[in-house]
Amino acid sequence: MVAKTGNSIKKIDFNDRVTGPAGFNYSTVETVFKARGPLTIRSHCHEYHEILWFTNCSGVHFVDFAPYKFEPHTLFFIAKNQIHAFQGRVDIRGHRLRFNDYFIRRHPEILVSFLQYPAFNPMASPRRVIPRAQVPRFENLMRLIIAEASNPLSCHFEEMMTLLLKAFVVKSERLGPDIGETSSARLTGMQIFCNFVAFVKINYRKHLKVQDYARTLNIETQRLTQVCKTVSGLSPKEIIQERIILEAKRYLWHSNLSINKICHRLGFKSNSDFNDYFQNVTSMSPSVFRYSISKIYK
Repeated sequence: MVAKTGNSIKKIDFNDRVTGPAGFNYSTVETVFKARGPLTIRSHCHEYHEILWFTNCSGVHFVDFAPYKFEPHTLFFIAKNQIHAFQGRVDIRGHRLRFNDYFIRRHPEILVSFLQYPAFNPMASPRRVIPRAQVPRFENLMRLIIAEASNPLSCHFEEMMTLLLKAFVVKSERLGPDIGETSSARLTGMQIFCNFVAFVKINYRKHLKVQDYARTLNIETQRLTQVCKTVSGLSPKEIIQERIILEAKRYLWHSNLSINKICHRLGFKSNSDFNDYFQNVTSMSPSVFRYSISKIYK
């Protein structure tokens, strides 16, 4: 459960032993709901990455304040530190895969696949729907993952789990939009996009211009715009804005910090600058957002 504090957002933190001896864990969604009860449906975030496959019902899943409808056989990819919640129901069934930084550090080949695909990228949709005709194929792959995960001390467990997890992510990304590029061009574009998003994550408080990021990436501004539009549907400027606004929303809802302190933490020179920026992007003031979100996103 994420708790409001005066300093930071508190996260659910699983150490390597709890997540699994290799930093990987499988469980059913219903097991998680039974163990944590109402805490699961409230907004929270983790110190690990998570894949959710809902198999039985429809509803709404909030990820970083954005509502995503789901139906049977919907996948969600939740990256580390993303905030998510469910709209007031605990009867969801399905599968949950989670893995932490320890697992990724030991198997960097997994990280390569995540750089190629936007599954865990906060600037892309976390949602994929498995077509009915493809459900048996995903079920077969999940059965292999479950069988392997049931014996984490078996010989070559980590190598097998690495390959199976990568196969699942790649297969899931095939459900996303076809951007009409060759594999080589797509990989290059995704690397540019992921590098850009990574730079934004580090530097958004500096309020750099798009040209500054393009210069850092050693590419033309026009090329950066093309890549961002292709991968995410957003311009570089919109991605920068989304990041700043997302952090602002996290502070407004998950902390007791004053708007003045949030303003300075986000690199704005004055409250009026922050208010104008937030209003222009979201069509409401920070204070109105803080009040309204407390009514609908608990």
